[in-house]
Amino acid sequence: MTERNLPPDFDDEEDDLDELLAAGDLDDLDDLEELEGLLAAGNLDALGAEYDDPIGAARRHLSVDQLLERLVRNDDSLLLQDLLVLSDLSRDEMERVERVWPQIALELRRRVVRDLVASSPDLIDLNLGRLLRVALRDADEEVRLGAVQGLWEDADPDLIGPMVQLLQQPGDENLRAAAATVLGGFVLAGELEELDAALAMRVEQALLEVLHDLEE
Repeated sequence: MTERNLPPDFDDEEDDLDELLAAGDLDDLDDLEELEGLLAAGNLDALGAEYDDPIGAARRHLSVDQLLERLVRNDDSLLLQDLLVLSDLSRDEMERVERVWPQIALELRRRVVRDLVASSPDLIDLNLGRLLRVALRDADEEVRLGAVQGLWEDADPDLIGPMVQLLQQPGDENLRAAAATVLGGFVLAGELEELDAALAMRVEQALLEVLHDLEE
């Protein structure tokens, strides 16, 4: 039988693989099929790169335009790792997403926002700011609610206008409450002098007006 030549650091890579399996990170068929291919090629370094930088790996495999094309045709084979392409969009990419976004089926738009926002706590490098700003203008309240929830920790003052608008619009009370939560963060920033006083006053006034309406 022909002896297979293994790389010098194969034992170390094998130990890393054992840890990966023990952690339960390979939890679907696609992961296992990819693992088999990497093992056959004797290349576990590539496997480590995929899991150390899932966003970068997604970008290497799929462009924003390619993902948008698949979303528009409602490709049901899309995985969460494919959606990671929508992280850290450039301004140009954001504009392209905004043009195509209304063409994507409603349930898929909901799924994109829901799944990516749910993944945020586990993927610290996931930056959904520009994607969620597109979703804030969606016609569907569920999509807008998911976008607001994903922006709770975003302190950019450019969110004040859209959040005030959502707060003042009649409709889903959960959506208005979520917008009020985001605006509350800006009130705190104003008290800490981390936000322009005029912007902080605008936020406080909007929240007080809503509170006044509720008391009537």
